[in-house]
Amino acid sequence: SDCSSLCSDALVISGSAGRAVKGVWKISGTSLNAASRNGSVEYSLDVPASGFYRLEIEGAPRNSSAGQIPFLLNLLIDGSSCGVQTLSASYGIPGRTCFYLPKLRQGAHTARIVWENSAVNVFLSINTLRLQTLGGSDTDGNGIPDWVDARNAKLSEVTVPPSSRTSPLCIEGAN
Repeated sequence: SDCSSLCSDALVISGSAGRAVKGVWKISGTSLNAASRNGSVEYSLDVPASGFYRLEIEGAPRNSSAGQIPFLLNLLIDGSSCGVQTLSASYGIPGRTCFYLPKLRQGAHTARIVWENSAVNVFLSINTLRLQTLGGSDTDGNGIPDWVDARNAKLSEVTVPPSSRTSPLCIEGAN
């Protein structure tokens, strides 16, 4: 679910605040620009309060001849994968992608963005990261917006069919 109208920025981080982990990255103004085909960077997140957040990443191609580019990004928070998303952008027209995070405790966390790329002359520029709170109604009073509860329930749904030809127990997850 897109929660753009229900989200608000808890923390805004300049792309240039990242630390190169793999590959060559160079600071240009407030952006961090890849100077190699792929790589990874880390950002420090000072989470203001325990809770559920999403991380929005804004970026663009660094070179003007690239056209519309899909950048495949993998996000790890404190070493645990939060999934893979595509950031689509064109030169001069930044794109954004969002990762929904597990419940984070208040305090310091590390976000690592891993960019895998094999295309020639395609370079990523990371402009901004936004740690966003997830708003919305909480009708059951558990401190979690109802749409987050529904999303988490759907992600953890397990179906046990009555029988299976290959195993006495077959457990399948839902997408």
